[in-house]
Amino acid sequence: MDDMNKSEEPLKSSQPNGEEGASLRTSFDLESEKEGTTESCSKRSDGPCSAKKPRNMLSFGFLNIHYLYQKLDELQLILCDESNDFNAFALNETFLDASYQDYELQIPGYELIRKDRLEKSGGGVAIYVDLNTPYVKHPEFESDNIEAVWIEIILPHTRNVLLCALYRPPSEKVEWRNHFIQMIRKPLDCFKDIVIIGDFNIDLSQNGRDKKWKNICGTYKLHQMVTKPTRETHTSSKIIDHIYTTNKGMVKSVTVPHIRLSDHYPVYFSWQFDAPESKEERIIQGSIGVNKMNTFRRVLSDECLWDPVLKEEDTDEALKKGQLIAQGVPNTHVQCEDKISKQKYPPRWFNDEIKEAIRLRDSTPLNKPSLIHERSQDVTSLFKESKKNFFMEELKKKEDPEGIMEVFGTIFPKNTGLQNRSDPVCLLNNNEKVFDTTEIANLFNAFFTPEAVYNDDWIDDSYLTTLEQSILTGKRFEIRKVDKTYVLKVLENLNGSEATDLDEVLANLPRESRNQTDHYVKHINTSIESNVFPSSWKEIIVVLFGGLVIRMIFKGLPIYKNK
Repeated sequence: MDDMNKSEEPLKSSQPNGEEGASLRTSFDLESEKEGTTESCSKRSDGPCSAKKPRNMLSFGFLNIHYLYQKLDELQLILCDESNDFNAFALNETFLDASYQDYELQIPGYELIRKDRLEKSGGGVAIYVDLNTPYVKHPEFESDNIEAVWIEIILPHTRNVLLCALYRPPSEKVEWRNHFIQMIRKPLDCFKDIVIIGDFNIDLSQNGRDKKWKNICGTYKLHQMVTKPTRETHTSSKIIDHIYTTNKGMVKSVTVPHIRLSDHYPVYFSWQFDAPESKEERIIQGSIGVNKMNTFRRVLSDECLWDPVLKEEDTDEALKKGQLIAQGVPNTHVQCEDKISKQKYPPRWFNDEIKEAIRLRDSTPLNKPSLIHERSQDVTSLFKESKKNFFMEELKKKEDPEGIMEVFGTIFPKNTGLQNRSDPVCLLNNNEKVFDTTEIANLFNAFFTPEAVYNDDWIDDSYLTTLEQSILTGKRFEIRKVDKTYVLKVLENLNGSEATDLDEVLANLPRESRNQTDHYVKHINTSIESNVFPSSWKEIIVVLFGGLVIRMIFKGLPIYKNK
């Protein structure tokens, strides 16, 4: 679909994105589900399988969602539906940027991998990966000219799967195909099964075949598996969302459920891999015996992905990656009792009324676009109204501040730590570049710990005057209190029909706080980015929540040496 925005993006504060680089997560659970069948599929979600999956089957899905943040609630319903049980779910046109933190996009039971468009708005790809599915990121397979994310799913006793989530904008021209060819050559050289999914904006229906693209796929033995329309209107029907694989025999149960979360339908499919049927090959729980140790040794020597270790030039980084792989093996093959809980559950405010509204929207005939739009708005309004009512009831039960914040924690995501922080990679110290992270930290600590010495040679008088006027020593910021009365008043004034109303519940407090501190943070960031240490010292005291005093000492602001 076109990159033009169909609706206004929600305003967000500017924050850095997640960290980059390859990583490995290992906790594949062979014993979590008993062998089942794939004969009965869910009528509600058209998932890959409503019965429990066999242990040798993966379930995937993807969708051009067109604004992830606005549709996160309904996406959670799809991903947390037990009948789906996705190992990975890919998204196109996420419309994310650095202002959206990963923790704001959390879905229970899944981990988010994303690649945002940097130079302009729109686009973007992402993959939600099930927490029990071990995988490796492969940024080395990515291309600067292609919107794509590559991961490798680690499978037991068989060949791994390279999964790529890709988006091709409709405005891309012939050069894109050349970039695509260059991108896939490296993964093809790995001699692993490859699956590429996403919105290609190339219509493969009977009325829109692309012979040149078909020749490219034939040359590289990429088989396209989607045969049903993925984007329909009352006047057109197109197959523009594709599944390409180098091993079409592994792809099972391709379905295109008519879910109108966006103007594309999602695509679901299963991947059935070879797994040993012998019971002796299955690792059982209990003490570590000879069989488990033999399995452990065999996996270390034959089945682990050692390529990132062998290709790493930095010996310390190679050691870290090797340790990750070695530590993951006992988690998978020995300590079977220490499994990660999937914790996939629908939100507590979800109800039958919302479920029925979604059903009505998805079953509306295509020749009634106005009714589809109206029912889509009904779904959005019900989401907001249900959340509002849920919070009103929960807050009435809470009297203490901790209880109030606990209620907010059920809907407003929490930052789970420093996973989104990016450490400095280089520091200029006395015209000498320092790359070691420990040394960088020590230099920062050594500089910011002692009191600064006032140096006239470093100060621009005009800039100093501006700073003195805007930044006062010992200045206090009085930020409004957040208590039960304030929160209830905000909730009572919400209009459930407005899509952005609920987002305003806590917006006033952080917005006011941010407005009063942005000026100082901007100067600090400018100083760090420019590798120029500040040399004028100020103290700022911030009062939060009407009693909790946080004393912040900004030891220096970026006052630059005259040129």
